Amino acid sequence: MPRYPQNAWSRSQQATIPRTVTLTRASASAQLLDTFRDHLRVSGNAEDDLLLRFLDVATRALEDDSRRLLLTGTVVEAFDVWPWDWANMLQLARAPVVSVTSIKYYDIDSVQQTWSAADYMVDVLTEPARVVLAEGATITSPSLDTRPNAVEVSYRCGYGDLVAQLPPESVNAVLVKAAYLYARGRELGTMADAEGVERCWQNEIRRLTWSAL
Repeated sequence: MPRYPQNAWSRSQQATIPRTVTLTRASASAQLLDTFRDHLRVSGNAEDDLLLRFLDVATRALEDDSRRLLLTGTVVEAFDVWPWDWANMLQLARAPVVSVTSIKYYDIDSVQQTWSAADYMVDVLTEPARVVLAEGATITSPSLDTRPNAVEVSYRCGYGDLVAQLPPESVNAVLVKAAYLYARGRELGTMADAEGVERCWQNEIRRLTWSAL
């Protein structure tokens, strides 16, 4: 296995270290179901399984395109080496960040350890949220095992547990996208419909997505 000595990476290289992102998402579909039925003007619950599936697809697409989680869930970002950039910080990949739960690493004996919270600070007010090294902390220590994904940063992310806490544009985007999927499945959609949905989608994504990454 190749070894990546931390001090061999330039500061700019460290800012672009590949990361593995694992998401534990909470589904908003059940809370949106009644609203979606009204949006489609569908009465009864005979198609609920189908509607929930379209809502799930639209929600996941929105979260991935906007780099956000809607309802609060967990994100784990993993790195092969310590991921600090030229400013001694790590910008987190998803938003809105509620809190950083832990930073763990595999030491040179291949034992997973939890890094002391005294060695870093967390800024959740900025987007993207940042993990910043504390004064006196060293960017190249503790020493790491050579395994892939030796560093794991875990954090809570999302707007809350209720759809009512979501930005209105996120709900609108999900409903429009899911409605188009429903219409397309019934061969009711047209090319003009697809173009209109895409324009709406991109407009809402621009409102939700930060520009710093």
